[in-house]
Order: sequence, then structure tokens, then C-alpha cells
Amino acid sequence: MDAGWRVVAPFMRGYAPTSVPSDGNYHVGALMDDALRVLDAAGPTGRDVFIGHDWGALAAAGLAAMPDSPFTKAVIMSVPISAAFRPLGRVPQSGRLATKLPRQLLHSWYMIYFQLPWLPDRSTSWVVPKLWRDWSPGYRADEDLRHVDAAIGEPQRWHAALGYYRAAIRNSRPPAQYAGCYRTKASSRSSKTADTSCSSISPMLSRGTSSTSWDRPRNPNFVLGSGSSGLSAVPASERQRRE
Repeated sequence: MDAGWRVVAPFMRGYAPTSVPSDGNYHVGALMDDALRVLDAAGPTGRDVFIGHDWGALAAAGLAAMPDSPFTKAVIMSVPISAAFRPLGRVPQSGRLATKLPRQLLHSWYMIYFQLPWLPDRSTSWVVPKLWRDWSPGYRADEDLRHVDAAIGEPQRWHAALGYYRAAIRNSRPPAQYAGCYRTKASSRSSKTADTSCSSISPMLSRGTSSTSWDRPRNPNFVLGSGSSGLSAVPASERQRRE
């Protein structure tokens, strides 16, 4: 970019053209691990910034909380950090907030609906158009919906999109290969010369394999991503110096 940054914007796991992960996991630890793998592929500079929107924001918050994160800064958009969520009794003006909860629950009905078995998997054709109508009354979203369909229109990809909501709401224990992203001690991370990932000491990584394959661009300077992607920003000057 003109400002001297190289922008890497991957489609998140499950969203075409990125593959559906073989482990079927959409836990925040998996998203953090994916981001670290992308940074490894792009080439870390020591001055990298992570920008996360929506699901990418969860990964950004997790990476920002790591005391030895390879990212020097994090920009978190659309979703607040998890520490911002507190019990209702400990929230300032909790009474006022309580009056707004019923309306918010109506807006967030889909998150609860997505927890149901089998039925949400058969709702591709109407759920996303309804959300566009509810959130943007009067806006013709035909072109936007075509892009959404291209990314998650296939049954296995729609199931992947649902997986993000199910993993976030159910808050299950992270799989062993992603558990390293939840350690807070600096010693839990590998050295700068080792593979930068949540599972750098796992057999999976020692074999050099990954559960998700990324769509690689022809032009190495930019990777264009979806609106829900996490973005890694790398200074172009650093990249050119390394090359």
C-alpha cells in the first residue's frame, strides 16, 4: 500500500476459497493459530499489526492478550474483548442495561437459533437474506448476497459458518493442538527461530502439515479477504529488506 504496509487478508477457515478444516474446529484458539500460521507464511517482521473484525476480532483479542505475541499492535473491531463482558450485577447502570436486553435478544435470535441441531443446517436460503432485511431496511443486498453465497453457500461451508457460533456460545474446551494459545506465561511460546503457532511442539506441526490450506495469491504483496477475516499488516519496507 502507499503508506508502506503489506496487507495480508485471508478468508477464514471454512469460507471459500479457504478450505473447510479437516478438524472441524472453529474455537477461538483455532482462529488464533490460523493467524499465526498466516504470519509465518507472510514472513514476520517484528513490527506486524493484527487487525481483526467480527470473528477475526476474537482472534485479535486473544493474540493481544499473549505476553509474547508476535504482533506489536492489535486493532479489534465490531466485537468487544471478552473481558468487557461482566455479570449483570457488576455492570454500571445495570438496571438501564436490563431494559435493553429483551430488544437485543430479538436482534440476536439467530445466535440462539444456530445452536439447534440439524434445522439451522437446512436454513441457508432464508437466514442470511432475512438478516440483511432486518439490519439494513430498504437496502437491496442482491450483490452482497451473491458474495455471501459464493463464500458459504455450499452445505459444508454453511455448516462451517454455523460452527463459529456454536464454538463461541458453547465455550467448550479447546483441542490440545490449540491449547497453547490460552497459556499466559511467556515460556509457553516457542523461540523466535521456531515455528510460530499455538502448537509448535505438536506432532502435527513437526510434520509441517496444517488442517487448513490457504488460497495463495499470484501477487505476493496482497491477499484479498472477506469481511469477517482477520488482517495481518506487514511493513513493506521490512519485507523488501528481507528479500
